[in-house]
Amino acid sequence: MSSARDLASAYVGALGARDYETVRDLLAPQVRLRDLSPPGFTELTGVEEAMGYLGGFLDSFDEVELVESDVYDVGTATYARVRMRFVRSGSPERVLEQHHFLVADGGRIVAIDELCSGLQTG
Repeated sequence: MSSARDLASAYVGALGARDYETVRDLLAPQVRLRDLSPPGFTELTGVEEAMGYLGGFLDSFDEVELVESDVYDVGTATYARVRMRFVRSGSPERVLEQHHFLVADGGRIVAIDELCSGLQTG
């Protein structure tokens, strides 16, 4: 990857596609993930913990679609805004908005701080 913005764009796209191999390749081995989502705060360290957390959430849905995203640099971090659509059999369609601040070093993402709206109907 040529820049932190490229890393962030690839990360967002891979999450939306549930391309876990690419997500894993983008994360540093000791990545720190902090997430504030309903119902509370989660902090994880390490690629295995992060992958388990992200995959566990995304795989609970039948369909996941990246609807919209925006990525730009903010000082030493890169900001990514994401809107995703989720479908689970027998449940109404859900959407969520996430705001990620990512820090890259050595061509990998070393820190992710995210704020999530939680799943919303429609």
